Amino acid sequence: MRARAWAVAWAVGCWGCGRTELGADVDDLDGDAAAADERGADDRGADDGRPDVGGPGERPCDPSDHVTDRDGDGIPDADDPFADDAARPGRARADAIYLQSATTLTLLLLDDGEPFSTVGEFSFPEDPGGQVTDIAIDRFGVLYAQVSAQLYTCDPATAACWRLAPLASNSLGFIPQGLVDDDDDVLYTLAGSDWTRVDLCGAQVRPQVISTLSGYSSSGDIATNGSGITVFTSPSNLGGDVVVSIDPATGTVLGELGLPATNLGVWGVVGYSLVFVMCDQLGGISVFDPIDGSGSAIATAPHECWGAAAHPDLR
Repeated sequence: MRARAWAVAWAVGCWGCGRTELGADVDDLDGDAAAADERGADDRGADDGRPDVGGPGERPCDPSDHVTDRDGDGIPDADDPFADDAARPGRARADAIYLQSATTLTLLLLDDGEPFSTVGEFSFPEDPGGQVTDIAIDRFGVLYAQVSAQLYTCDPATAACWRLAPLASNSLGFIPQGLVDDDDDVLYTLAGSDWTRVDLCGAQVRPQVISTLSGYSSSGDIATNGSGITVFTSPSNLGGDVVVSIDPATGTVLGELGLPATNLGVWGVVGYSLVFVMCDQLGGISVFDPIDGSGSAIATAPHECWGAAAHPDLR
């Protein structure tokens, strides 16, 4: 299997390479005048009696400021859920694919003779946590995780996770800077058939449904490759999943690109140069070419795969 992983990496020639606001003006549980949306996302501390203005220390957050970095951890305050804590949230490696089961985070290095290494079991120091459904990594290396209808951020070096806000989702993926926003990458989710943009600023989490897809729903993941093709996986009438192309800005389905190299559910997808690396529910790793719709198996992960993510630099 390791030799096959080397072979596919050599073959692709790259080793590093109108919205609707959700539930406005619903119940304000703590009387702090910070009304929550229907998922509670606009009022992070819905029972703490304090206005939620974005981030530790309750400081305002400027989403256009990607320079100020109060804690000096290399993550600008607008992209840092813990802008006053240099020890959190940590930064993902730019040369690795991160795979996860419901409980475990693992590194995949395609250019390594021993490609898999375990980061650790997910832990939740502040609350009981739960099963990790999917993960996504932004351009500064911040790793976000979907856990039991909540959005968390996790340390990529230890797998320790901290809760940010309620968020109903099955698939997470960052759309690269320049595709939907000239100044920043943007988190998108798919919950059932709801294609949703999630605006993040510090610790603020604000989801907005863009569209409801017709005939498709989330199977496992969202990813964008180096040529700007964004895909998600959806259950196929033929069994297993189908790879579907989407315009992330509008939520318009552009067409089906083909079937993965497995008849199992594909729950993890990562853009890798001009192709996609995929991980199925039992841990099978494969490569998918969005141009000709072909796929090939390359390796097997040490555990089942519930999701995958990589730093944008890997594209």
